[in-house]
Formats: sequence, structure tokens, C-alpha cells
Amino acid sequence: MERAAEILAELRVRPEFRLNALPDEATPPTIDEAYDIQELVHDRLRGRGLGEVIGHKLACTTRVMQQRIGIDHPCPGGVFANRVYQGHVDIPRATAFRAMGCENEICVVMGTATRPEDAPFSAAHIRDRTEALMTCMEIGHSRYTYDEETRKNDARTIVADDSWGWGCVLAEPVTDWQSLDLSRLVARTILNGEVIGEGYGDLPLGDPFAAVAWLANQRAKRGQGIAAGAFISTGSVVAPARISAIGDQVSCEIEGLGRTSATVVA
Repeated sequence: MERAAEILAELRVRPEFRLNALPDEATPPTIDEAYDIQELVHDRLRGRGLGEVIGHKLACTTRVMQQRIGIDHPCPGGVFANRVYQGHVDIPRATAFRAMGCENEICVVMGTATRPEDAPFSAAHIRDRTEALMTCMEIGHSRYTYDEETRKNDARTIVADDSWGWGCVLAEPVTDWQSLDLSRLVARTILNGEVIGEGYGDLPLGDPFAAVAWLANQRAKRGQGIAAGAFISTGSVVAPARISAIGDQVSCEIEGLGRTSATVVA
């Protein structure tokens, strides 16, 4: 576990380092042990300039993505304070050269914590605990020699490595979201001036609050909660926009929940 955590922490902070696979002896034998390694990776990255974990991300919250990876569940990860940006981020080419995927997601901000002793949680429980919603551009990094959308990648390694997470860009929080019909909100992703995809807000597990409930229940099994004030990006509602070249620009917008953007710079 320690060797796996060290390899994955190094993978995160060295853009030129790409991983084929963890050594057999360092590959977690189960998803539960992958979560243990993820926590060890977090400990190392706190000391390497990324700050504290202040939010959570969910990957593979649609059946299409789960089938592409060969799993039957979402993949969670942590989001570090120093990789959270407000409204816009300029990403250096030295970081983006191995390709970044920008995903358009509904982000839930918790007003009340979840406690493991209160599990199980439903979508209704999470809705009642939600303080704000906003558009999130969740940015993933292609850290592997294989494309992430292939079963050649090991789901246990993906979970241990925060499910491709790099960082995120958040729009302004919307606190008067209660009248919004999330299932009908249209999300659009624009790459270099062209709309490349649209989706609706109910794609993550059929309801963004259901996606957060899944995370809350998964964490409760490990004796963990979700803190008040924490945010959760609930999974992409539009196919990822790939950026890598200087000048690439992408924006993600969701009706009623704001807009975010990113540009690759020299």
C-alpha cells in the first residue's frame, strides 16, 4: 500500500510521468483497499503543495461510462484546495500536454454534514442538506498510457488515484435553487467557440442528489461522513472536452447554475 501510494502521488505532481500499471505487488486486491491507498495518497499530496481535501468528485455516474470502464459503480475521489478555481483557470501547457478532460457537472454544496451513524441516505436526505448548487468544470488528467475509456485500466488503481482527478473550476454558488427542475436543465460545453455537446442534469445516477447519496453511503461504510461546506461534483452530463494545445479554450455552462471556463497557456 505504501509503495502504491508513493507511485500515485508522484504520478500526480510530475506531468511528464505516465503510468502503464502499478506493479503487481502494489496493485490493491480489492476496491476497499483502493480506498485505503487513496487516503495514503491524500496524506502525501497534502505535503506536496496541494493543500487539504475540501471536496469530492464522482466519476462514472452513468451506465455508459461504467460499461466503458468495466465496472458497475461510480468512482469517487478527493479534490484539493489548491486545485479549486473560481470561474476560470489558465492551465500551463506543461501541465496540459498529456491531455486534460473537462467535464460539465452539477456541483452540490452541503449545508449540513452527513454522519455515518445516520446512514443510509437517500436523494431526499441529501436534497434537504444541500445549501447551494453550481456549475462545476471537473478537470481530469490522462495520467495513464492507456486511454481512460478502456477496460485495460484497472478500476482499483483508478479509485486509488482519485479517479483521474486533477482539479475543478466552480461557478458562483446558487442558493435559491429549490425551484429548478434539475432533470430539465440543459448543460452545454463549448470548445474553441463550438458547442461540442449538450446534456441534462439528471444524467448522474438519474438525479445529482442520488449521486451524492451514493457517496454518503459509501463513506458511511468506512466510518466517514461528508463535512458541512464540502462540495461534490456529481459526474459529467456532457462528454469530456479534450484540451492540450496552447490557446485551447473550453467553457461549461448549465442553465440557472452559471458558467466556468479554462484556457491552455504557454
